[in-house]
Amino acid sequence: RHGLPDDLIDGTARFSAVVAAAQSRLGPPRLEIAPAGRQLRCAGTEVAMEPAPFALYCWLARRAREGQGPVRYDNEETIGEFLAAYAQALGNPDSGRIDNARRALALRLGKPPVERRQAIRKYFDPIKAKANAAIEQALGERAATPYLIHAVGPRLDKRFGLTRLEADQIVFSE
Repeated sequence: RHGLPDDLIDGTARFSAVVAAAQSRLGPPRLEIAPAGRQLRCAGTEVAMEPAPFALYCWLARRAREGQGPVRYDNEETIGEFLAAYAQALGNPDSGRIDNARRALALRLGKPPVERRQAIRKYFDPIKAKANAAIEQALGERAATPYLIHAVGPRLDKRFGLTRLEADQIVFSE
């Protein structure tokens, strides 16, 4: 029972959902993302996320789909990419949330390099944790593993990405 989604454990899932969940765990991982509708499906299971975690996840999935490796959060280019994904997830580039995120990240970018890395990680770590928690809640801990955002590399050069999915396992529908 460990690692199963809550609705399967507590008996609230429909029989067809139980069968679909079992079948999806037997095949290779498949990630489907529709950014315009803020929809995410892992192994055929819908995963609900708030805009910021969805934006982070979508951005990292697109990088993985394009064959780009895991990313460090602490430079202007990657922050710009994240902010663009966040604006798309919100559906409104003029949103106050984008302005708040831009200001918060700009403050962190202005710090000395070692402090900057830590400050930016403190901004992104809770967002990453929420994305991973949403996936684990929907799929169960064990089945969620290939879909999670993973850290790679040594402590001072930590990078983050969807490292357990192949590019052809990630599908975007625009």
